[in-house]
Amino acid sequence: MIDAGFGANIKAMSLAEQAFLKDQAQQRLARAEAAGKRPLVPGDLVFYWRRQVAGREKERGFTIGSFVGPARVLAVETRVDDEGRLRPGSCVWLHRAGRLIKAAPEQLRAATDRERAIEELKGPVEIPWTITSLASHPHKKTYDDITSEIPDDMQWDEAAQQPVLSHRIRGKKSCICAHVDDFLFGGAPGDKVHDHLMEQIKQHFSWGSWESSSFTQCGVTVTQHSDFSITLDQQEFVSDLQEIKLSRDRSRQVTAETSDYEKHQLRAVLGALSWFTGQTGFQFSSDVGILLSSVSTSQVETILRTNKLIRDVKDNPGELRIHAFPDAKRLELVCWADAAWANRPDGKSSTEGIVIGFSSPALLEGKIAPVSLMYWRSGKIDRTCRSPACAETKGVVNGEDDLYHLRYLWSEMLLPKERLVGCHPDTVVVNASGTLVTDSKNLWDKLSKEIFVIKGAEKRSDLEALSLKESQDNSQLQLRWVHSDAMLANSLTKPSEKWQILLFQKMKYHWRIVHDSNMVSARKRKAEGIDPMHSEVKG
Repeated sequence: MIDAGFGANIKAMSLAEQAFLKDQAQQRLARAEAAGKRPLVPGDLVFYWRRQVAGREKERGFTIGSFVGPARVLAVETRVDDEGRLRPGSCVWLHRAGRLIKAAPEQLRAATDRERAIEELKGPVEIPWTITSLASHPHKKTYDDITSEIPDDMQWDEAAQQPVLSHRIRGKKSCICAHVDDFLFGGAPGDKVHDHLMEQIKQHFSWGSWESSSFTQCGVTVTQHSDFSITLDQQEFVSDLQEIKLSRDRSRQVTAETSDYEKHQLRAVLGALSWFTGQTGFQFSSDVGILLSSVSTSQVETILRTNKLIRDVKDNPGELRIHAFPDAKRLELVCWADAAWANRPDGKSSTEGIVIGFSSPALLEGKIAPVSLMYWRSGKIDRTCRSPACAETKGVVNGEDDLYHLRYLWSEMLLPKERLVGCHPDTVVVNASGTLVTDSKNLWDKLSKEIFVIKGAEKRSDLEALSLKESQDNSQLQLRWVHSDAMLANSLTKPSEKWQILLFQKMKYHWRIVHDSNMVSARKRKAEGIDPMHSEVKG
């Protein structure tokens, strides 16, 4: 015997379930019919949803999906409704990269105007506009049936919010970089693919002026030379920098606290200098960082130091050189990471300096080689360090984190999409060689041992350094030790020590990873009259 209340609940649940299923079916039909806001017809450009399983997610039973494409609609199967009219059926035939794909309408979304424009830039595509010719082609085996991979509403919405990864072509022909409404285009001169792309771009969009070889982009003068190397400079920007005006009497009050207006002036001037050091003036990064940390407790002496820095910048604005590397079969990403202990204005915070650049394999062989700086940073370490060794470890760990990110970015530019989607980051990063350079003997000794032992007073730093050991094992990170005078990042930790960067500029942006099997300190090398760039492996 069934209780009346319980029976009513069962009936209500059944009706609710039926309503839910009916609503879901209606939503799917509406979504399929709304794809492109009209029925699909042969020739339409669409993207199709595919189920993908990431490496570690597969072990946990999680599946994800994303839109893949673009593909062209070859044919749409139809059915006759109750009134005798033809309606879209449950199958749409697609063509992509020489393959025939059988998909369901619920898997498809129409390409956006932007996606269609990008596809048109590739030029006319020869497509066999019959299913028979594709399926019977001697080099094509059969078609791919993906109709079983229909996303639910949540999967559809999630995929719709993700950017679609475009197909990567082996042997890149062109590159495009955009900043707001400014664009940079690059490609091999005389290359037919690049020339055709540039012609299509010029025809499809309205443009202002076109400049080449030498021009100003976002306040930076970009000059490409005959050997295809590039220099960046901001001399015009630097020449407009103005010192903070002080009366003679005020300038003598060195220890006097700055007024609110003077603090405002300091922030404005140092903000401009900060932008300069972030674009090309890397040699002054530590100066600006230290002064910015002093603004809240600044004195007149801080203004005097800032004015002197402006004069120094004007005397040596420098330039940034991007080498061409015409003979290098591959490029190496190298990170120099260093730290200065408790040298910030508060008397307890430490400063890290990180420099990452591209070079040829010759650099790893101990030879003097060109280095193109891609990234640099000088700033306060995010926690108080108990010792110089702790600060060094933290700086190197942060440097490896930045290096890992650039290695992944470089791998994305080199690899085709199928070697990226659903892959663990480590399996991607190994395709871009990465080397980490430190001058910390303490850290080098720990990481050189096969088994990393956590002991002593710096257990927290040891735990952080475990990520370096893991990266050595999983991403093939290489580790090198150099004496402090050969540490390129040293100049980004101390305003008073710029000679490494100045030597780097004097050597026309070339450097050497100095090899010394005895690991003699820079102080002892100097006492013995050994040149800082002298290495056991001669270039």
